[in-house]
Amino acid sequence: QILAVADQVIRNNLRRKDKKLVARCPPGDLPRVVKRRTQSEEADTIAAELIEQMAAGTIKGEDVAIFYRVNAISRSLEKSFRQMGIPYQIVRGVSFFQRKEVKDLLAYLHLLNNPKNDAALYRIINVPTRGIGAKTLGHLATVADDMGCCLLDAARSKRFASEVTARSRRAVSQFVDLFDKLSLHADGPVEEILGTIVALTNYHDRLEVSDNSEDQAGENDRAANVRELINDAKEFDEKFGEEPGALEAYLEQVSLVNDVDDWDDTSSRVTMMTLHASKGLEFPVVYLVGVEDGLLPHERAKESGDIEEERRLFFVGLTRAKIKLTLTHVAYRARRGGLHPAIPSPFLLEVPRNGVEWDDRSELYDSGRAFGQPRGDSVNQSMGDTFYEEPAIQYCADSPVHASDEPAKGAGSLPKLTTAAALLSHNDDSKAERVSPDRFEQGMLVEHESYGLGKVISLSGSGQKRRASVQFFSGDEHRFVIAHTPLRPVRAQE
Repeated sequence: QILAVADQVIRNNLRRKDKKLVARCPPGDLPRVVKRRTQSEEADTIAAELIEQMAAGTIKGEDVAIFYRVNAISRSLEKSFRQMGIPYQIVRGVSFFQRKEVKDLLAYLHLLNNPKNDAALYRIINVPTRGIGAKTLGHLATVADDMGCCLLDAARSKRFASEVTARSRRAVSQFVDLFDKLSLHADGPVEEILGTIVALTNYHDRLEVSDNSEDQAGENDRAANVRELINDAKEFDEKFGEEPGALEAYLEQVSLVNDVDDWDDTSSRVTMMTLHASKGLEFPVVYLVGVEDGLLPHERAKESGDIEEERRLFFVGLTRAKIKLTLTHVAYRARRGGLHPAIPSPFLLEVPRNGVEWDDRSELYDSGRAFGQPRGDSVNQSMGDTFYEEPAIQYCADSPVHASDEPAKGAGSLPKLTTAAALLSHNDDSKAERVSPDRFEQGMLVEHESYGLGKVISLSGSGQKRRASVQFFSGDEHRFVIAHTPLRPVRAQE
C-alpha cells in the first residue's frame, strides 16, 4: 500500500525513467492523511498516538521517524514530546531552542529581564553586527571590573567613553540606546517584546537577505526559526495571559526546555530529521509532517519552477516507511505571529483516492483548549473573530480540494499597492472588507485611513483583543486594537 501511493505520485514527474516498485513485505495498513486545525494539535495528535502505541508495546521509540521539509517545524513537535515525556533525537540538526538565532533572541530577553546578565550582553552586543570587536569588549570588561559594576553600567560610564575610539564609543552607545528603547516594552506580552526586538534590530530581514548559504538553505531556514519563536511566544501569551511577570515566566519555561536538552536517556528515542537527511534510511513507522503548499513543495522551489525535485523529495519521504505511513497537514498554521489558512500540498491531489485513509478532525478541536476537548464553536469564533469568514478549505473522504487563498504579505519597496479590502471583497457587503485580526503578520505593510502607510513592528493578544504597534512612514509610531481601527494590510499588485 505504501509503495502503491509512492509509485502513483512519482509518475507525475516527467524527467524520469519509468519503473515500478515491488514490495517484499505483505500487504498492511493503508497509509493515512491526517488533518488537524493547528500545528499544536498536529503535534499533540502524533505524540498521543505514539504514547498509546508505546504503552501497548506495539512499537518502540527507535521504530519511529518524523520527517519535515524545514527545521522550524520541529518546534511544536519538540514541545508536545517534552510535555508527554517522549524521548527523541534530532539527526543532522539542532534542537529548536539550541539554534543560534533562537539563542540570540533569547539572550535579548534575558538581558531585558535582568540588565546585570553579562553573559547575555556578551552574546548580543554585536548581534547583528555593529562593529564591536574583541578589543572593545575586553576594555569594557576591564572598566566593569574596576568599577565593580555590570557590563551595561560600564557601557554607560564616562570613563569607558573617554578611553575608547570614537567609532567604538558610537557602536556601544547605539547598543545602549537600543536596549533603552526595548526596555520600554519589557513589561508587555512576550510576543510584543520579541517582535519589537526583531523589528528594531532588523534581525529577521538580515537573515532573509544573507549571502550565507547556511542561512538560505532549506534544511537550515534560520529566518523561519525566528518566525517560529514568535509563534511560541504567542502561544505562551495566550495561556499565561497579560499578567505582570510574563517575560520572567517565559524564560523560566525556556530554561526548563534547555535543561531537558542535556538529558542522557538510555531508552530508545524517536528520530526527527529533515527530508534531505532521510535519504537511504528506513523505519517501521514514519510521520511526514507539514504536507502543505509552500512547505512541501517549498515556496522557493515553486518560485524557481523545480517542482519535480520537490516531488522526488516527497517520494523519498514516502518510501522511508516500512510498515506504517502517516502524512499530516493543518487547516491553519501560525506564521509571523499571525494564524493563516494553510493550503494542502498539491502532491496530496496525486495520492490515489482509495489508496489511503483520510482522517480530518480539524473542526473538532481548538488549540486554546486541552487536547481532545470538544470546541463547541465555529472556527471564526475560536479565532476571536465573528465578522470575517475565512476562505474555505474543503477536505473530504473522496478527495482533498482547496480554495486558493494567499495571505497578504509585507513589501520591502513601494510598487503599486492594493488594500486587502479590495482584494478580499467580492460584493458590496461591508463586513467582507474586514480582515481577521489574527491575519496580521509581523513586518506586514499596512495602511491607516489617517496615518497612511506603515509597517507592523509588533503584535500581541488574539482575536478581538489583538493589538499591533505600527511604525508609519511619517515617522510616527502608534498602537492599535486591530478590530476597532481602520487598519488594512496592503500588498503589491501583480
